[in-house]
Amino acid sequence: VFKKANAEYKLVQAEVVQVKMEKRAMDAEQEARASEAKDALAQADLAEDRRMAAEANSRMVAKMHDAMQNLLLMLCDAVVELDHELKILDQGKLGLVLYQHQKDLAARPFSDFLVSEDVQRFEDMVQTSNTQRVPVSVTMIGSYSMKIRMTVYLSQIDQPDGSCTYVVGICESQEETRRSRREGIDSENLDLIRPQVQSSDADVDIDYFGSKEFESPSMPAPTRGSSSRYEVIQPMLEEERMQSLLPLLWSWPVPSERSGCCETHRLLDEAASVVEKLKGLECQAAPGCLVWQCPGCKLKGVPGDRDLFNASLGVCGRCAAW
Repeated sequence: VFKKANAEYKLVQAEVVQVKMEKRAMDAEQEARASEAKDALAQADLAEDRRMAAEANSRMVAKMHDAMQNLLLMLCDAVVELDHELKILDQGKLGLVLYQHQKDLAARPFSDFLVSEDVQRFEDMVQTSNTQRVPVSVTMIGSYSMKIRMTVYLSQIDQPDGSCTYVVGICESQEETRRSRREGIDSENLDLIRPQVQSSDADVDIDYFGSKEFESPSMPAPTRGSSSRYEVIQPMLEEERMQSLLPLLWSWPVPSERSGCCETHRLLDEAASVVEKLKGLECQAAPGCLVWQCPGCKLKGVPGDRDLFNASLGVCGRCAAW
């Protein structure tokens, strides 16, 4: 009986050991599955973060593209979008400007519409870094091989996939034509529009502001014969920056249910939030077309803004509303 009981005890003990080993195997398998599930979840979260970042970057690029396009549409006769090979993606109103009717120009190289002497100048402008780009004067070929003098503005848009496109604004250089007639300069030799440093003993050009009596301590008087050039941009004082920023913020239609002691501080909080988001943009230069400065408010503007300057009141179209 003792031997039989001892044998049964050994069998039970072996079964217990077997059960323990199976449990350890099951526990190890569960731990492995849990670890795999955790890794898969982490990978899914990482992929979702990357997707959301890519979507946010795409939206930001689209907003920058639309903003630049809208700015050039206000300034130029036509706005064209080019791919990285400088072929036309979106022709805009280029056909109307050159041929007086909407002609299909898609996928054609932009250089096809430039005289041979200006092709290299335009390509050099594209290759120049953002901080050095300025509007350039070129001659374009229209219907019946008619040559049209144009001012070209260019902005590079970096796409999320690493490629780049170019938004090009084109407007007829009527101002340069008038300047060349006054100064007796052949318009074919006109080059880049650059801000000019004025000498201290310069005479006042009546045509620049329309009034000889107007003088501003913040801007030197323009020289005679330079009415289409631009003065050196002067820095703004802190009070002037505040004065120019508040009217812009007051024009924002922010929902009234936002928390805050008053509408002005709600707008300031909203502006601070927007500025923080804009700090995430890639480094880039300001648009090169902002070459004129209002002597009154010191805000920069495009060349066409100078024509809206009221010399008798010393205000431009923006600061006149303050």
